[in-house]
Amino acid sequence: FSFPIIVAHCHGQYLGSLPMVGETFDASQLAAMEQTLASQLGIVPFLYYPAFFALTGAIQGLNASGAVTRAKENFFPLMKRNLLFW
Repeated sequence: FSFPIIVAHCHGQYLGSLPMVGETFDASQLAAMEQTLASQLGIVPFLYYPAFFALTGAIQGLNASGAVTRAKENFFPLMKRNLLFW
């Protein structure tokens, strides 16, 4: 399941207000696109990746500085790969 706040706020109303988009897709498609965008551009970079790098850094025995350095080196390549997938 998606995050409830995303589902509660993304019903297709934002993308549907764009010229020609609302005419091309139905409300359920627009809602799915909005929810995916919110997840991929909000939840993943600001919640998932920081938690991932903190947890895996701790498992690898890195101190906070080492975990931050690892995150800085890997964040953009991982984010790019994630967005290319979607």
